[in-house]
Amino acid sequence: CLLDMEATEELTPEDAGKFDVVVAGGILGNVHENEDGSYASDDRTAEVRQVGFAHRRHLGPLQMTTDTALLTSFRVLDQGLTLQEIPFVDEPEIDCGEGACTEMKGFRYVARRGADGEWEPVLPEGMRELMAKSMDDDILDNL
Repeated sequence: CLLDMEATEELTPEDAGKFDVVVAGGILGNVHENEDGSYASDDRTAEVRQVGFAHRRHLGPLQMTTDTALLTSFRVLDQGLTLQEIPFVDEPEIDCGEGACTEMKGFRYVARRGADGEWEPVLPEGMRELMAKSMDDDILDNL
């Protein structure tokens, strides 16, 4: 099954018995907000879609990091939750310490309750620190 933002069907717990593998490639394209508030992407999955996957599913309207897409797929296929039952936080501001934060426009994360009771994104170990470390990086230095 190809995870594809352009798929007409969402991933459901019933899909667990239908697929042995979920392909999460190509989903890291750029997602932008349209003037009407809807979202669109540059559709990098189109290259993978051309291989001819018979089964495609989406995880919702927003872009997810690979770790979030895989965690979401696990919760749906292995834990039997629907997408509506999984708490998400959309476009979060991630606190990087010392008053700095990173705003993740166009991204959706699986959420959990923080120590303050507010919803916060589930991040891989070390991700917050990596974001903080790279706050002052100039992208042109890496070209």
